[in-house]
Amino acid sequence: MVILNTLFFCLSIFFYCLTLIDPGYVPLKKDFLGLMERLIDEEYHLDYICINCENLSPENMMHCNYCNKCVQGYDHHCTFVNNCLGYKNHKYFLLFLLFFTLYMIAMIYHSMFAIIEISTGAAVYPDDEQAVMNLKITINVYLLIVIAFHCPIVLLQDYSQIMKLCR
Repeated sequence: MVILNTLFFCLSIFFYCLTLIDPGYVPLKKDFLGLMERLIDEEYHLDYICINCENLSPENMMHCNYCNKCVQGYDHHCTFVNNCLGYKNHKYFLLFLLFFTLYMIAMIYHSMFAIIEISTGAAVYPDDEQAVMNLKITINVYLLIVIAFHCPIVLLQDYSQIMKLCR
């Protein structure tokens, strides 16, 4: 049980880091005429302007339609943490997924052990503990669905790109 609590504590810390840390938002500069003069002087192409923010955009910047902001090193907008993933919080996302996976493995082990105890009759739980066990199993199923959704996103990314974002 100590392992579960420790993993849950680490998971909570990284979840709050993901939701509270700025992912790399590009500050808005509402000087559109100055931007156009700069484009003409430095011979930039119009592809270097974000049409939503009217901002000069670096190469690795993309606009998030959920947040309505430009993010450097944009990976995706994670609705689970309600924040974009950019170059400033991508390492926290990977650590969150790691601890989430470890927590899920520990919870599945704990739940399966409890199911085996209940089904064999080795341990009889009072009604309130049985309700807690059923809740744990339900939460495990939900978390498995979430992790099954996020693992392919992380695994299909270019490994060198992920390592570049973590530096």
